[in-house]
Amino acid sequence: MLGLLLVLGIAFLCLAVGTRYSEAVRRARETALKNDLAYAEESRIPVHVSHTGKDSVGSMFDEALKQELTHSTRYTPKYSEQAKNKFELYVELVSVDVAETKSDEGKRSVVSVVIEEFGLPNSYPVATMWYHKVIVVDKDSVTTVTKDLLDDIDARWCKYIKSSVGGCPKEKLYPSLY
Repeated sequence: MLGLLLVLGIAFLCLAVGTRYSEAVRRARETALKNDLAYAEESRIPVHVSHTGKDSVGSMFDEALKQELTHSTRYTPKYSEQAKNKFELYVELVSVDVAETKSDEGKRSVVSVVIEEFGLPNSYPVATMWYHKVIVVDKDSVTTVTKDLLDDIDARWCKYIKSSVGGCPKEKLYPSLY
């Protein structure tokens, strides 16, 4: 009987220590995430934009996005591939003209937008894709779509970094993440 009580006591102690250990790990992870969020919110995030495609609307969209980044309070354009020593975003644009006839060329393009984050503080330096959408862009709506894209990125980033559905703005571009 004494042996059984001793075994049960040891098992209870192991469970109690194990619970405290996992609680300490959980608190450490929460602290690291809070530090990451604070870092990301206190400074403008550098964004490197690359574009592949020879269509005029896609090129206009690329330039408009870089211009919008200069006016953004959250992001700043990054023009060179410097050493990856802090958190930054990579936006890859691939565009194709979707003209059906010769007279429609240069009026509308389809743009694939892929965004990866790299170098989140307190993490391993591994690129992670967290945004991909295909957008139809008309020549006359390049500026509007670019502003909507930045709002959409903010909404998706909020959902991605907080891992929550509530409390974040809604995405503007289809399809949205639920």
